[in-house]
Amino acid sequence: MTTFSEIKLRLMRLLDLDPKEESRIILEAWVSQLEKGKIEHQQQQQQQQKKQQPQQQQQQQQQQQQQQQQQPQQQLLDKELAGKLVDEAKKDLAKKKASHRKRVRANT
Repeated sequence: MTTFSEIKLRLMRLLDLDPKEESRIILEAWVSQLEKGKIEHQQQQQQQQKKQQPQQQQQQQQQQQQQQQQQPQQQLLDKELAGKLVDEAKKDLAKKKASHRKRVRANT
């Protein structure tokens, strides 16, 4: 792993800077700006994540509420459908009994 001073020397060579005090001051200022930018970027990412978490939680809560509201409605629809099916079955059974009675009477 390279040390901070090694990185500085490499940067100075890349930038054709003399290892003079002026160049070091410029380089240190540049490095500190980069570090500040990195820290600011990390803080922005953390803030965005913090903002997104409550939004996601709110969306999940809304979905749960919608599901809870839909359940009683679905239960009512299921009960209505079951009631209609029972009514139809009763009517069919009554028709079959009536036709069976007619056959029995016709045979006797």
